[in-house]
Amino acid sequence: MGPVETVDVIMPAFNEAAGVETAVAEVDRAILGRLPGSRLIVVDDGGTDGTGPILDRLAQGLAPRLVVIHQANAGHGPALMTGLARSRAPWVLLIDADRQQDAEDFWRLWARRQGAAMVVGVRQGRWEGPGRALISRTLRLLGRLLFGARLADVNAPFKLIGRPCLERLTPLLGPKALAPSAGLVLAASALGLVVVQEPVAHRARRDGPSRLIGRRLLRLCWAAALELWRLRLRLARAR
Repeated sequence: MGPVETVDVIMPAFNEAAGVETAVAEVDRAILGRLPGSRLIVVDDGGTDGTGPILDRLAQGLAPRLVVIHQANAGHGPALMTGLARSRAPWVLLIDADRQQDAEDFWRLWARRQGAAMVVGVRQGRWEGPGRALISRTLRLLGRLLFGARLADVNAPFKLIGRPCLERLTPLLGPKALAPSAGLVLAASALGLVVVQEPVAHRARRDGPSRLIGRRLLRLCWAAALELWRLRLRLARAR
């Protein structure tokens, strides 16, 4: 019998005090308790609602399987990149702290990993406000125009990624990438890596509305478009 495969779960968190303890418990119960040696890496992105102290308290009881990183507020993308830089397991799972993804659905992705560079959890029955729906449509369109990718859910926050894929692609993104989750799957698709799509459940956000509204939303969409354009140019030069 070979060694047990492990996974590092990366969870960015910004002002998630209302639900982060439950989010950590769900991942611990569904994944870490069944894959010995796996870890949850939570990146506290400089929130002001007490998320950081809650995570520090949880880490006292859950170490070493819970790793907490604190950083000045830089945004969801850079927080994700911080967590990826700390990861070391053969597989990495991306998940948000808002509990819209069921941690148990990890096993649906895990069952499809053989031969795949990445397994994407395609959200079914999606609960999205107008802001996030606009982001999803924008990224899907950019994926087709710039990368030739026909993916059902480019911005899916629930992705299982193999270590070789990460090591090949993260240098192309940079530590301050704004939309690394989308960038990773689009780059993998453009390079001909095996990207498997697996349906997963999507739950309503439980702890308040999305913060992406108005001008902030439009700026984010524009910045993400520019970032993906630059990524496409880097991919062309790297070939």
